Formats: sequence, structure tokens, C-alpha cells
Amino acid sequence: MISVLISLFLTLYIVWLVVMQVAWLKLTQKTSLKVESKPKLRYSIIIPARNETDTIERVISAIKRNEFPRSNYEVILVDDHSEDDTYEKAQQFGNDIICVRLQENSGKKAALATGIDIAQGDVIITTDADCIVSEKWLSSIANFFEGGEVKLLSGAVGFNPLPKIFDKLQAIEFSSLVGVGASSIYLRKPGMCNGANLAFLKAAYKEVGGYSDNLDIASGDDEFLMHKIANYDPHSIYFNINPDGVVYTNAQSNLNHFIQQRKRWASKWTRYKDWRQSLLAVFIGLSNVAVLAGIWHAILGDFTIMILLFLKLVLEVTYLKSVLMFLNTKVSWVYFILIQIIYPFYVVYFVVVANLAGYKWKGRSY
Repeated sequence: MISVLISLFLTLYIVWLVVMQVAWLKLTQKTSLKVESKPKLRYSIIIPARNETDTIERVISAIKRNEFPRSNYEVILVDDHSEDDTYEKAQQFGNDIICVRLQENSGKKAALATGIDIAQGDVIITTDADCIVSEKWLSSIANFFEGGEVKLLSGAVGFNPLPKIFDKLQAIEFSSLVGVGASSIYLRKPGMCNGANLAFLKAAYKEVGGYSDNLDIASGDDEFLMHKIANYDPHSIYFNINPDGVVYTNAQSNLNHFIQQRKRWASKWTRYKDWRQSLLAVFIGLSNVAVLAGIWHAILGDFTIMILLFLKLVLEVTYLKSVLMFLNTKVSWVYFILIQIIYPFYVVYFVVVANLAGYKWKGRSY
């Protein structure tokens, strides 16, 4: 009976992988829209920041290098009670950036909401203070919004050069989030996105109430907003397929930071209002439990489970390789094999601890 259940979950997971990969291939074969010679809309780039003294100048400088009409965008930095000189460094850019400090409220959502309230743009773009953007990043985003059909645009996030083994493993793991998020958007079932590279109409944000119903959760500013807009119009959610639209950030520097970040991300899944998102999270968790049990049964000689585990391996590696190519990231096959061993334990661990224990992020406990 146990062997049958394992085979069933592995089979369902393989079918899901095939659907995701086909959607990704169809999505990335599309031709991106042509850039308008003169954009009609105004864009507000909001950077929430807390203790980012080492990176804040880099991201602002990268945005300034964009080949985009300066009169059509503004940059707003909202400092979330930094304990270093993040705010002062941003102020050095003078009139090129609007700098504000949170007063009573705190947290990323409060910072974003403050920035959106004062933004003059038709389109809100959010990124993080530790990111790097290309010179055509703004143009790639404008391509989608100038046509008038898009309400929210999800962009990909990749990692800067990967010198360490831990960095490479993170890049592979993170590419799965990028791929599944993009594939789900293509299938009109948007599930995941990343606030480090997100754009949406300010009018759509106001129409769905912004972050008003989830301000008590430290994470989820991106996904909860996307889900609410999708409830109104799933056909207005797009993924930025232009490679110029990818932003890059650093991998987590050590295992503890990585665990705290993933616990923060995982803590929000029980608050999903769309049952399909909660069901998917449960399905992924149970499928990885089946993988762990399946490995033991394969060792004991269950040939059917051996075949299913092999198919899973081939499909995952093929899928993630194609996503990493889009992100312009090269990782050796050795690391794919290594993460195949680690990943089921990783998923099961976070399923257990995500809502049983708190976490720390940027000097705060949650």
C-alpha cells in the first residue's frame, strides 16, 4: 500500500513537472513587445531599505544608467529605520532620488505603502536595495505597460557571480521558484513572484486595497498583491520574458541567513486565500516526502519507483537548466545531482518548521 501511494505521488509530481516545463518553453518562445520610442506613462521605482549601506549606492547608480527618458520615471527610497548610514548615502544622489524615512510604522510593507502613497507614477516598480538592474530594465518593463493590457508584471531574479558551492546550490534552488512562478503565470494560475522585480499599476493596487489585509505578515507583499489582482483579472498578469528585465542579487552569505530567509518566505503559505495556492504547497511537501520514502524503496529493489525517481531527476534537471540559461547563469551538472539529494530533506524541513518557529530578519524577530 505504501509503495502504491509513493508511486502515485511521484507520478502526479512528474505530470506537474511536464506541465510546468511545457508552459515555460511556450512562454520563452514568445517575442517580447517592441519598445515605444517615447513612453506615455510615468514610472515610480520604490526601494524599501534597511541597513543596506554596502549596496544602496550600487542599485541607485544602476537605475540611473538606464536608457530611459529621465522625465518618465522617479526613484523613491524609503528607509525602514536603518541603524547604519543607508539613508545618508542615498541622499548623496541629490535630486535624482526622493528619500523618506518611516516614522511610526516599520517593515517592508509599511515602507512600500509609504512610497506608493507619495509616488507620482502610473506604474509602481519595486526592487530591493541589494539588487543590480540592466541599462534596459525600465524599457523592458515599459514594453508591457504602454499597451494598456497589463496590470501586474512579474520579473525574474538571478544571482550575481557564484564563487562558492553554497552559492551555486542556491542558484539552482532559486531558479525553481522563478520557473514555476513564470509557468504558472503563463497558465493563468499566477502563484509566485518576487518583490525584488515587480511592477504594477498604481490604480490596480488601490483597487484591491493594497497590503491592507496582510500588514501583520512580514512577508508576502509581492504574492498577496498578485493574487488579489489575479482574482479580478488573471489575464492582466504577465511575466517579463525579456532577458534585459532580469535583476541580479547576491546569494545568502551563510546557512543561517538562508534558513531565516526561507522561513520568512514559507511562513505566509497558510494565509493564502486562494485554495489552489495552499493545495500546491501541500502537494509539493507531500511529493518530497514521497521522494524520501521512494529512495528507500528503490534501494530495497522497487523497480517502478526507481524509474519514477529517474524520470523526476531528468525532468527537473532539464527544466532548471533552461531557467538558468534564461538567467544567464551557468552551473555544473555536479551541483544538480547534489541538490537532488539535498532538496527533499530541505522541503520537508521547511514544511515542518515554517509555522512552528519564528525567524529573524534584518535585526528583527518575528
